[in-house]
Amino acid sequence: MFLKISKKYSMWVWVFLIWFFSVIISALLTIIIIKLSSNKDYLLGVIIACIVATVASLATAIPSLLRNKKIIRMKDKIIELSRKDGLTKLYNRTYFMELYTELIEKTLRNNTSITVIIFDLDHFKNINDTYGHIAGDEVLENVGYIVKEILPTELSGRFGGEEFIVVLNKINKKDSQIIAKRIREKLDNNISYNGKEIQFSVSVGAAYCNNNYLDADTLIKIADDNLYKAKKLGRNNVSFQDVANNIN
Repeated sequence: MFLKISKKYSMWVWVFLIWFFSVIISALLTIIIIKLSSNKDYLLGVIIACIVATVASLATAIPSLLRNKKIIRMKDKIIELSRKDGLTKLYNRTYFMELYTELIEKTLRNNTSITVIIFDLDHFKNINDTYGHIAGDEVLENVGYIVKEILPTELSGRFGGEEFIVVLNKINKKDSQIIAKRIREKLDNNISYNGKEIQFSVSVGAAYCNNNYLDADTLIKIADDNLYKAKKLGRNNVSFQDVANNIN
């Protein structure tokens, strides 16, 4: 509970509050003690009490709050790591689906368009078999980097193995088609590994919907079906479908 409150307010606000209440309490106690004794030097007693309270409160508050801030940062880092795929730095499937479901609900409320794009590395097994799994990991890492480079603000994730997913919101059909083609073009690429050039490409399946009558899982299934259509076309291809009008 304290960690949540600490995140909401600045550390120095908490330091001030602790100091303020320490000084008030110390001053009141000093006055009471002076009244009960023969010493009537209220002003001097209160000043001394305030100084002592200030030193004591700052000495205890600042280290404690700094420690809690560090704990909060560590907690945030752990949460971030648990939500992302360690290799590609894209969202993992579990957290992606959580955000995707929320986005579907939002588009239903606002009646906006949504496009699901699924793409898969072509002949990825051959890359692993020919160059090794470390080389394959570097290809996957490169894919994650390119996706974030061309779509920095869109929801994207590693859906499993060599399969990836991107969701476009409030983007019309024409622009969605352009983005799907751009993904294929940018990922028709190569990396250098141990002095060798490793060529890779992706097949892309997309489902566009502007009336939002489909649930989250159905829209993904349609995009996935289009991915397999793209593979049947010879791979390194795009299969795009307007779900409402059933137009490819």
